[in-house]
Amino acid sequence: MSAAFSPPPSLFAQQEDSDIPFVGALLDSMETAACLIDPAENIMGWNSCYEAFFPEHEGLLRRGWSYLENMQNYFRTNAEITDPKLFEETVAAGIERHRMMRESSLFQKRNGRWLNSRIYWFSDGSCLKTWQDVTRQHSKSNTDLFMEGTDRGVVLFDADGHFEKANRIMGDIFPRAVDLFHPGTTYFDHLRAYAETTLAAHEAETMARLLNRPFPIRTPLARPLQLRKADGGWVELRERVLFDGYLQTLWLDISTAKALEKSNADLDRLVHELREARQTAEAASAAKSAFLATMSHEIRTPMNGVLGMLGLLRTVQLPAEAVDYAETAHQSATALLGIIDDVLDITKLEAGRVTLESVPFRPSELLRSIVSMFAPRVAERGVALRLQTDASLESVYQGDPTRLRQILVNLVGNAVKFTPAGEITLCGYTEALTESTADPDSVHLVLEVRDTGIGIPLEQQGLIFDRFTQSDQSITRRFGGTGLGLAITRELAQLMGGYVSLSSAPGEGSIFTVALPLPRLSEAALAALAKQAAQPSATFDLNRPLTILLAEDNEIIQRVVIALLRKAGHAVFCVASGRGALEALEEHSFDLVLMDIHMPEMDGLQATRLIRASNQPWARMPIIALTADALDESRQTHLAAGMNDTLAKPIDREKLLHTLQRWAEKPEKPPEAAKVTVIEPEQERFDHRRFSELVDTVGREALTDLIDSVMVAVTDRLVDLERLRDGPDVREIHAPAHQLISLFGNFALTRLHHHARRLATACLAGNRAEALPLIDRLVQEAEDDLPLLAAAAHAALAA
Repeated sequence: MSAAFSPPPSLFAQQEDSDIPFVGALLDSMETAACLIDPAENIMGWNSCYEAFFPEHEGLLRRGWSYLENMQNYFRTNAEITDPKLFEETVAAGIERHRMMRESSLFQKRNGRWLNSRIYWFSDGSCLKTWQDVTRQHSKSNTDLFMEGTDRGVVLFDADGHFEKANRIMGDIFPRAVDLFHPGTTYFDHLRAYAETTLAAHEAETMARLLNRPFPIRTPLARPLQLRKADGGWVELRERVLFDGYLQTLWLDISTAKALEKSNADLDRLVHELREARQTAEAASAAKSAFLATMSHEIRTPMNGVLGMLGLLRTVQLPAEAVDYAETAHQSATALLGIIDDVLDITKLEAGRVTLESVPFRPSELLRSIVSMFAPRVAERGVALRLQTDASLESVYQGDPTRLRQILVNLVGNAVKFTPAGEITLCGYTEALTESTADPDSVHLVLEVRDTGIGIPLEQQGLIFDRFTQSDQSITRRFGGTGLGLAITRELAQLMGGYVSLSSAPGEGSIFTVALPLPRLSEAALAALAKQAAQPSATFDLNRPLTILLAEDNEIIQRVVIALLRKAGHAVFCVASGRGALEALEEHSFDLVLMDIHMPEMDGLQATRLIRASNQPWARMPIIALTADALDESRQTHLAAGMNDTLAKPIDREKLLHTLQRWAEKPEKPPEAAKVTVIEPEQERFDHRRFSELVDTVGREALTDLIDSVMVAVTDRLVDLERLRDGPDVREIHAPAHQLISLFGNFALTRLHHHARRLATACLAGNRAEALPLIDRLVQEAEDDLPLLAAAAHAALAA
């Protein structure tokens, strides 16, 4: 459907009283006849080509001349119609065709000239009508060439409806009706034969309507008619009435295009279903994360109070018995916190949200610290704990010692738990990597935890790395545990590019082996590390005592944090809400704010945003988040709100003092979004894997027709984009852009699919400024990328 364009401003008014129409000055240089017609169907302007193409109007053509009179004069000159009533009907039909015209129309004048007419409608009802001389392409001498050169089946009937000629393709489309292709048959004979031999039975009603029309046909089908074939295929019929009354029918087999249309619809539906499934899964994951964040906060908050108070209790003078009680309580609370951390770790591993650091470390030092940690526990039980390493572990490697330490703590902890007597040995050595692509400076760090404990039956060894699973449920009752430690160990090892293996037998003990690929640092890196180690370590002594604002609603947490801060020599002012923090900042001076996230009245995030937006002297004061939500994405939310740093509850004294040291001496501006130039990533142009899947789906025998249909459909849609781009409403471009999304996406044209999706979004939003450059880009890149599809199809057929 042609777009409605806004007319040039004051186009008619500019003509004034001039005898030379204004449009002529614009269009005289064209080889196309043009006539401007106002909403009342009066001629307002024309160019010189119009006078040349229609000399019959000489002496009559004038501004304000009725187009009805123009048509009457045209038919009076070009049609030999003596019957007044038939003449009026002919003129009326011509005017009606003019009013309903939305596509180009081909006709022949009495002098033999073939003209192709188009109309461009403006939003106020006026129009610009053009005629292009196509005599060379449609002259009588070229008729046969045209009929055999087209991809459509063409039949020509004379003014009485008798058969004149047909091309070869008609025999391909209607092979059972070829005996009708002779002068003794009529158009209606052909329609009946097509219906009986080729078309589906349910098309009988449509064919009856075609047959009920009077002949000669003066008003052909206004738009292409699609008909279903008995074999499930489709054909399309177009009709053209020529000037001399001849009827030209054009038939096209559109079965492949229809199959492609259905395939696109099915693929779109599948994509929609997959998108909904993904959104459902993402929503479930988000809900799960929110639940874990809430539970983390709810559990860690009282744990923070327990551990904080026990920590303070250990710093004061107590009777020996009370010290023992306090130590036992502290160990129990720490163990409970470890379970919480395990649950969070397994969730983050499941969601792929665990990130690894890469820092220099010596494995020998890490292993010695592990042995030192567990030595008191195993000594109490009479079990020996040994360390065996070779010299290679004294080298420095690049990796994540924190996660490696977590792996070893899990494995050694299990060994201690399940070894009532005998010994536990922690072994470490390196092996050369066997992969051909391996870095020559990289090795396999192999760590073994050997014990003489209860062992694991062979049939249960495949289960112990599963979550919430132990080799025997009686083990849980006897030794305790959640069954998460080994699951976390395996997934962390795999995340680091390595593996965990097990060798065990009941009553003989177990050997857990961890192998991780790690790069060994060069001599230069070692020298830099030694220089760094020689620097004095940071202390937590500030140059001056601080005045700190604590915003925390939990009284237990208040007491713990206040005690920690006052013990370090700092003054603390405490409020119970974000609103209270805002009021305190207006009334007092502070060096730093410790801000809880979850508070009544106003939470910490909202309070932080208001502080940063206040333009007050304290708007740039460092704000440290206090939160029991230990998920990584929560930290990003805190920073995005304007906070400078995050402290996880339970509050660790050293971490708290270190954070104060880092921020209190330098009131800093909160993190701002960096002003960067966004460079659109390079898009992959063609997805060969997706195209291979398409070939496997449709088969090579159908590939040629399918690709040809796609090329035609893409070309038509790109033409639509160009035609509609200057229309008054950019949202009209959305339909062809949306069709291109499916065409490009289903046929592996990745870059074009990306740009078509952006164009459709821009059009739907009415964003002309974004849409028009995307059209230009899409048209240009289509010229570059469509040959990739053709080349891939050629390669697939040659394979």
